[in-house]
Amino acid sequence: MSRSGNDTFHGADAHAFIIESLYQLADERHAVFNGTLYQLEPDVKDAPGALRDVAATRMIAQLTDPALLRKGPTEPARFDDAEDFLLRLRSALHAATSRNQNGLGHEWQEQIADLMGYPGIEPRQRVGRLMSDYFRHARVVNRAFGWARRTAPRPVGPNLGLSRDGIGFLDPV
Repeated sequence: MSRSGNDTFHGADAHAFIIESLYQLADERHAVFNGTLYQLEPDVKDAPGALRDVAATRMIAQLTDPALLRKGPTEPARFDDAEDFLLRLRSALHAATSRNQNGLGHEWQEQIADLMGYPGIEPRQRVGRLMSDYFRHARVVNRAFGWARRTAPRPVGPNLGLSRDGIGFLDPV
């Protein structure tokens, strides 16, 4: 890629456009789920608090302020744990269904709880624990995404961002 093409992509205007596009796509995705992460059959990829929100949160941080996730309402380790759980859950769902299945329907919840080793004598106990963990991790992701969206500075120049406090330098770490 030419130097000028790289500069065009990595400029403040391009970053701002990408971020605004991420926000628009997230709004459209969340609208499909009525803006709530509390679904009886959650989609572990597209629902609010799911894997696309993990990717969007990381992209917002990468394009605006690399230290953003360390400053957030959730410890980075909890965000990483939530991402790990969602990836394992999605992988178990794919293994159980033998296809690219992202909706955790009632018909799969018991089998996924067993695959992931949830304890309990009754199937509903195992499913209850699985779903409790899902909602706990989805809340972590949803909170981090919302916070990043509200507080991320808008790129205005190399290592400069516009926030509620005005224009400031961004930590390139």
